[in-house]
Amino acid sequence: MANLGLIPTRDCVQRICEAFPEGSEVELIWMDDVYHKIPRGTRGKVVRVDAIGTIFVHWENGSGLGVVWNSDIVRNVQTGVVSNTLWDDGNPPKNL
Repeated sequence: MANLGLIPTRDCVQRICEAFPEGSEVELIWMDDVYHKIPRGTRGKVVRVDAIGTIFVHWENGSGLGVVWNSDIVRNVQTGVVSNTLWDDGNPPKNL
């Protein structure tokens, strides 16, 4: 059965974990959350990545919202890797 893009595969989650390790500094590019607005450009530190690829971040504004795979977008400040480039097809990540 094909993955419809709703939940990343294990390989994809592994790539997310490698690209966004604990303590990495990230910058928000896009987040679709109507209840908790975090401005584009806000930075934070990665706390962890869960089993479905959500990148949990402690944002500089005090928020603890997670970055949802295939919905929200962050950039690793140190490496330039952008979260929405980590797909199930195994292609290497590209910078925006």
